[in-house]
Amino acid sequence: MTGILMVAFWNTQASPRVKLLSKDTLVAGQVEEILYQVDRDEPLSLRLVVLHNFGVYSQKATVNNCMVSFKTSSVIWDHSGRFELTLYYQDKVLSKNIITMVPGTSYAPEVEAYCGPKQILAGGEDFTMVIGSSLDSLDNPWPVGTEITYRYVFKSHAKLRTAKTKVLHSYVRFYSDNESGTPVISVAKDNSSRNEFDITIYPNHPKSFKLSYDRAHPYADGKQITTIVTNEIIDTLGNRIADGSMVYFEINTSYGEIMQAMGTTVGGIADITLPAPAKAMDWSVRAYIEDYSQSNTISIPYLPSVKPFAIQWTKDQQLIIGPVTGFLQQYVPNYTEMEVMICADHTEVTRTIYSREGMAFLDVGEMGLEKGTYTVTVGCGGQIKGKTIMIK
Repeated sequence: MTGILMVAFWNTQASPRVKLLSKDTLVAGQVEEILYQVDRDEPLSLRLVVLHNFGVYSQKATVNNCMVSFKTSSVIWDHSGRFELTLYYQDKVLSKNIITMVPGTSYAPEVEAYCGPKQILAGGEDFTMVIGSSLDSLDNPWPVGTEITYRYVFKSHAKLRTAKTKVLHSYVRFYSDNESGTPVISVAKDNSSRNEFDITIYPNHPKSFKLSYDRAHPYADGKQITTIVTNEIIDTLGNRIADGSMVYFEINTSYGEIMQAMGTTVGGIADITLPAPAKAMDWSVRAYIEDYSQSNTISIPYLPSVKPFAIQWTKDQQLIIGPVTGFLQQYVPNYTEMEVMICADHTEVTRTIYSREGMAFLDVGEMGLEKGTYTVTVGCGGQIKGKTIMIK
């Protein structure tokens, strides 16, 4: 019977012993190598595996003169924090170490800061928050407890606050003043670079306000301009409301019509301009700032722009209207509009005619109306005149 002899050869050579020579606390970006001492002067190939928050890094090096050096050319060594080092020979772990990379603090840091919101309301209830962090040249935050200075300057007064960093940053809150304006906030560490922010403090909710109006004359000529204006609108703290605030105007006429217009504030005052109506009426005007405040209500009367005029009925069945004169005794402009309504029991006819040199004419005989008695009403510039006629 034939047998097979199997022989196994095992490498019984012990693994090399190593010692980490690099310090356990180093400055980020200022380390050229990680150095180990090896108890053998043999060209052994060792592998270093580095575990960091930014990932895993692996590198090989060869023992030379009982030393093995791993160059720190990777950007991972520019970051501060905890590094776990594991050194391997083949598949055996020779050493496990932890080193800490700290930020460079031998020179003034860069200050990185953020601020918001940058628009707040006056009155002391709104605030803006400012966050600051001190960084070295590689963007590593300085150690916890680094003191950062925050300065708030507004008109004749200033506020100075300091806050120590927790984890990555520190922060402070600046509450609004009662006065509107534009404060400046700066953030600095010692005499390092500063960050500055402009904050806008807007006026608070506006108070009720008043309206007034101005015009050249009180007549409804359809041409003159009426200006309706607010007084200076202020908030509850006495600040003039912000330029560009929208003010809505509502005009109700004595004929049941509703008109709307809007204006924006400049220097706390808003105004609108409207043409006068073409006929006599009264306006009732109010204004409001949406959701916040409103004005008083004012009345604007418009008188007829023409004087009472005559209506004549001729034998050849024509209406002669005029002369029609304005409030200064002048003839109304050519092509002034007149509304003529001719009514009977079951008939109603409306015509629009236009003046020329203060007079207007309508040939009723050519309108094909049946014989009988009719009531004629003529309206012009707010004046209304009537006359009874007989069509034969």
